[in-house]
Amino acid sequence: MLGETLKLPIYQVDAFTDKHFSGNPARVCLLNKTLEKKLIQKIANEIRGVIVTSKSKEYENNGLTRQIKFYPFYDIDSIYP
Repeated sequence: MLGETLKLPIYQVDAFTDKHFSGNPARVCLLNKTLEKKLIQKIANEIRGVIVTSKSKEYENNGLTRQIKFYPFYDIDSIYP
């Protein structure tokens, strides 16, 4: 066995549309637990999609939300009210 098995929900969504099977198809994985940044980047590359992480106590306590979006080759860190 190579290591721990990781089960993650992956959603297929149609972005930029309100109709099924149109717009831009995108795979999205929402994480609610902490994983190493390198591992998240590898998963994003594997699914060729976006992984969104959130839930940071330091920001929630100040009424803010932090989201990090991992794309196959880069990530975007956002903080907003």
